[in-house]
Amino acid sequence: MDQDQFKSFIGAFLLCMAIMFGYQYFVGKKQAPQTQPQETVNQSQAPMTVAPPAPAENTMSVEPPQPQFSAKWSVLPVYPKPDAEPVVLGQLDPESGYKARIVIDPVSTGLKEVLLSEYKYKVNDDHTGYPLISQAKDEQMVVYSSLMLGMIHFSDQASPCSLSFNVWEPSEVEVDDAGRESVRFTATVVNAEQQPVLKIHKIYRYEANNYELSMDLEMENLSEQAVGIRSIDLYGPIGLVREDPRNDRRILTAAYHPEGNGGYEVSRTAITKIYDSKNPLKVITTETDNKPVEWFGVSNKFFGAVVRPVYDADGGVNFFQDNRVRSRILNHSDTLTPDNTILTQTNISDQRVIQPKGSSSYRLALYLGAVDTDIFDAKDSIYAQLGYDALMYRPSCAICTFNWLNLAVLQILKWIYAVVHNYGIAIIFLVLLVRFLLHPITKKSQVNMQKMSKLGPKMEEVKKKYANNPQELQRQTMALYKEQGWTPILGCLPMFLQMPIWIALYTAVDSNIAMRHKGLFPAGFFWLNDLSAPDRLIPFSLFGLNQPFDLFIIKGIDAFNILPILLCIAMFLQSKYSMQTQSKAMASTNPQMEQQQKMMLYMMPAMMLIFFYTAPSGLNLYIMASTFGGLIEQHYIRKHLKELEAAENEGKVTATAKLSSRLAPKQKKPKPPIKFT
Repeated sequence: MDQDQFKSFIGAFLLCMAIMFGYQYFVGKKQAPQTQPQETVNQSQAPMTVAPPAPAENTMSVEPPQPQFSAKWSVLPVYPKPDAEPVVLGQLDPESGYKARIVIDPVSTGLKEVLLSEYKYKVNDDHTGYPLISQAKDEQMVVYSSLMLGMIHFSDQASPCSLSFNVWEPSEVEVDDAGRESVRFTATVVNAEQQPVLKIHKIYRYEANNYELSMDLEMENLSEQAVGIRSIDLYGPIGLVREDPRNDRRILTAAYHPEGNGGYEVSRTAITKIYDSKNPLKVITTETDNKPVEWFGVSNKFFGAVVRPVYDADGGVNFFQDNRVRSRILNHSDTLTPDNTILTQTNISDQRVIQPKGSSSYRLALYLGAVDTDIFDAKDSIYAQLGYDALMYRPSCAICTFNWLNLAVLQILKWIYAVVHNYGIAIIFLVLLVRFLLHPITKKSQVNMQKMSKLGPKMEEVKKKYANNPQELQRQTMALYKEQGWTPILGCLPMFLQMPIWIALYTAVDSNIAMRHKGLFPAGFFWLNDLSAPDRLIPFSLFGLNQPFDLFIIKGIDAFNILPILLCIAMFLQSKYSMQTQSKAMASTNPQMEQQQKMMLYMMPAMMLIFFYTAPSGLNLYIMASTFGGLIEQHYIRKHLKELEAAENEGKVTATAKLSSRLAPKQKKPKPPIKFT
């Protein structure tokens, strides 16, 4: 349920309430649509150019230029062999300790592919290898790769040089004593006389049990004059796949370091904001005033890739001084599809000067892994200090509940899972726990309904007595309700109390990596094998429908889901059962309320079917099990109350009277007289 779906749900719910109360009072009222607060992102648009004239301009190159020889500086071309194999770091075997298998393109020295070793792409896959990053093409079929470099701008040169393609000399992969793998690529900048001026080394390092890939840029000044580096174009993470078929949750997140010691200022831009069907070259720029970029990256529902500068032990200057992150869509099409991806770009820029025969370096770290609170909030974690938890997907409906409740529900599920080793069973145990805690309120609700059934004769007397005095009739009716201890809201209270739990569970199930590919049944089973996704009893891909479609306000339908239908049936049966006790009393006491109940009998299950059809199966499993459990609980409570009432009528016990007296409004004790001394 994304922001648009949540707005629709709130709007429809308010509309249903307006219809019922309007029917009762014959007054139609229009509900104003509720909007969700959105984070402010500074967006601007600029035409795409072949080569950016300077890093300060809001542009993103369509095609990184090839090396050009002129009277200016240039980069020596290096053409890899046609049969050159890609460079590989890490392994896919989880037992190796490596978190990913990283494939580096020898032509651009960008990341061609990153496969995570701890996660599967689809629940029924035979092996791990989640495709976190891949290459992407633009309209001119130019291939872009993550961590690919673009133009390098020199302080004393009017024209930049390209570091994109065919300028890097690779070395062999090396392994040090600590087991860390590394590979070096070297490019050489020459002057107009073809004499070497600058040698640039691009070094990747990767080690086991680490989520980050390190990239160093080492520059050696080979000349007798100082070389000023103004900026270097850096392409960020590219090729992140769409995880959820219901809605596209890919987001570009940039964090800026504010003045002082405060937290990071975070800007989030959804892919739906970047995409423009009428302007395929649209560029969105995220920036703040005089605040450097601390890190930026892209994330989907469960995974993310984040680039950050790494400083020396004694601190250092942030070399993302351009304070802007530019983004646009690659693999553009008429509609936003899973094949579209976000191209991100910023600049390494700090006006660095390399002295003659001197050297200088930059270091970057690329996080590759799950968006997981267990990783980001770990003790002494650098990610907690950097505020990576801003990558977490937060559904719009989470504003309706409390963060502590979200964390509590998730923690309880983890505790139960540690015992039963099945999140589906853990959810059922959570249902039993919540039902146990709410049992006293549920029992009061049933007693309240029982009182309602006895109000009929007395209400008839009141209506006949005050038939010509509506105001007095209303006052006497409320007095009768108070005398009998009947509370109108008590009948709906158990459901209202559970709604925050539903929303908290939705947040826990829908956006937590711990629930991904965890089901009530094993992964090899065809149904209910992923609680974070719809149950998909019959996938429509079996009939050739490979893309999800929308039906009215139901988003992302890609299968026939049976759990929402069972939930609808359970809700209907519970409403029907609840109405049986009140129907006769309502017919005489409040016919309008009886009509409302009949409307809700069909309206509420229909709403549940519409808004929960594509919801995570874990949430549907909870609500369905809770509804059926509530139906059984109501049956036994009513049976017990009838037995007590029958026994009371026979003069054997007085439990019902005691129960009624406990539920009746308590009389206030008279205050003692004030004594004056």
